[in-house]
Amino acid sequence: MFGYVLANTTELNEDELARYRSCYCGLCHTIGERYGSLERVALTYDMTFLILVLSSLYEPEETEGEGHCIVHPLKKHRWMRNAITDYAADMNVYLAYYNALDDAVDEGSWKGTMGIRLFRSHAERIEQLYPRQCEVIRNELALMNELEKQNEEPAVKADRLANSFGRLLGELFVWKEDRWEPGLRAMAEALGRYIYMADAFTDLEHDVKKGTYNPLLTMHDMAEGVGEKNSEYFVSFDIPSRSILTMHVAAAAEELEKLPLERDLPILRNILYSGIWARINAAADERAKKAGKEKKNDGSV
Repeated sequence: MFGYVLANTTELNEDELARYRSCYCGLCHTIGERYGSLERVALTYDMTFLILVLSSLYEPEETEGEGHCIVHPLKKHRWMRNAITDYAADMNVYLAYYNALDDAVDEGSWKGTMGIRLFRSHAERIEQLYPRQCEVIRNELALMNELEKQNEEPAVKADRLANSFGRLLGELFVWKEDRWEPGLRAMAEALGRYIYMADAFTDLEHDVKKGTYNPLLTMHDMAEGVGEKNSEYFVSFDIPSRSILTMHVAAAAEELEKLPLERDLPILRNILYSGIWARINAAADERAKKAGKEKKNDGSV
C-alpha cells in the first residue's frame, strides 16, 4: 500500500534533487547495513518523506558518504543518514513483513511467502526496539482485516478503513512522544487516509478481476449502479475519487505547514502539492487511453 509519497523530481532544483536522492540512498544504505542486501527490496519513497519531515523538525547530526550499490554498480551515489534514517529503515522492514503476510494470505503469492521468510526474524527484533509503534501497526492491520469483512454502509466502511490506516501511519511519524506529537500525528493520519484511498484508486482493475474488496468500487456501484466493467467504467471513478483524495492530502498539507520546518521544506511541499499525484495521474491517463481506443474500435468516435 506504500509507494505514493513521491517527489516531482522535475520541479526540484539541483540542490533539492541531490538532497532528496541522498536521503533515499541513505535509507537504502542503512537497510542493507542493518539487515542485508536482499532486504533492500523493502525500500519505499514514503519512508524518505518520513526522514525529511523528522530530520527537518529535530535536526539530528547527519553523516554523509558515497558508494556503489547493486542498482548502480558503476557510478557512486551520495548518501545521507542520521538517527532518523535508522528508525525509518526499521519501520520500512517491519511494514514489509506485514505486507508480505497480507500478500500470502490474500493471494497466496510466492512473493508473500518469500517475504515472510526474509523479514520474519527482523520483525521480531524490531518489535523489541519499538513496541509502541509495532503494537499499533499490528492492531490496525488486524482491525482493517476485520472491517473489510463487515457489512456496512459503503461510505462509512471506507471511512473506518481509511482512518485505521491513518492511525497506523500517524504512529510511525511519532518518533518521540514530545510536544511535536500532536502535529506530526495529525499530518500523518491525514496522509495515511490519502494513501489508503489512493491505493484503492490505482487497484480498481486488479480488485475487480480478483473480486477483492475495494472501497471505491462499493461506493461507486452503490451510487451509480453496477455497469459493464470496461475502460469507460473505470474512467468514471476519476472525478469523484479525486475529490476524496484532495480532501485528505489538503488536510495533510495544512498540518505540515503548522510544523516549524525550515530545511527541506521546499522538497516536502513539492511532495505534498505535486509529486503525491504521480501514480494517480498515471493510472487515470492509462484508463483514458484505453477508453479512447475502445471507442475508436467500436466506431463510436
